[in-house]
Amino acid sequence: LYDGLTFYGNKTLVECAEDEKTYGDCSSLLVCVPRNSDGYRFVKSSFPSHFFIVGDSNSEALNMLVNGICNVLATDRYSMMVPHLSLELNTDKKYIMGTK
Repeated sequence: LYDGLTFYGNKTLVECAEDEKTYGDCSSLLVCVPRNSDGYRFVKSSFPSHFFIVGDSNSEALNMLVNGICNVLATDRYSMMVPHLSLELNTDKKYIMGTK
């Protein structure tokens, strides 16, 4: 089952990632993505290497987002529905899930 890639994080920067924009207001974009995922293959082919950082798992990539190492998470929609990931995202930060 593959439910498609989604970006999750700061609203402005999620929109930048969805539009593959890395200049102007988007110059601070830093995407966390789990290694060996469909998201990784997309991000690697769509962004220069200094705009993304790779985690060993979905959970590690998510922790990098929560800890401010990156400002957008790239993952599949299904992973965002897994209960333990939702619990880890219960922070005071205002994150959104992309719509594209």
